[in-house]
Amino acid sequence: MGMHPVPVPRSSRRPPCGSASIASSTRSSVSGRGSSVAALRAKASPKKALVLGAGGAARAVLWALNQKPLTCEITVANRTKDRAEQCAAIANAQILDWNDKSDALCAFDLVVNTTSLGMSGQPPLALDLANLKPGALVADIVYSPLETELLKAAKSRGNPTADGLSMLMHQAAPGFLEWFGGDANLDARVDDELRSALLHERERRARQ
Repeated sequence: MGMHPVPVPRSSRRPPCGSASIASSTRSSVSGRGSSVAALRAKASPKKALVLGAGGAARAVLWALNQKPLTCEITVANRTKDRAEQCAAIANAQILDWNDKSDALCAFDLVVNTTSLGMSGQPPLALDLANLKPGALVADIVYSPLETELLKAAKSRGNPTADGLSMLMHQAAPGFLEWFGGDANLDARVDDELRSALLHERERRARQ
């Protein structure tokens, strides 16, 4: 099970939302993912984090985890090594072979799935939590279903979890601020009034 750091190009040190290659239509997505993970990071204060995936969501997560003043050692695992290396460069992260991810779980305080695996209509995420560290926080960006098999398995072991709904709501914040100004007050309301309203609407539609 080998992990190695990837050199960080100077152009990769800036946050994803500041990259000229990212279209304005995706900025709220990147910002939302980053702010959601930043909140998790502050809450869990992980020393070591494992990020599964190497797409746009993973890049936002890595950037958020790499912000000061807290320090976090980050590892990326992806099915394609080349993409993992490109993504890891954002945060000078280490690379973990995709096939070694289950065995390595005992080393991490935070595990974040940024892939679509486990989403409705997608293959499941093959991750054995037998080696999951007690107390480690498990987060999944997938919000359909809201409680993925990964989160169910983590909860059954007594580990804290974070679902994809808060990340979805954080994505709406930049648009809210751009249109209406002021403060979306996400810290106070994301997991309270807004979450309750969204879940109520979801249940209503399911009954139709």
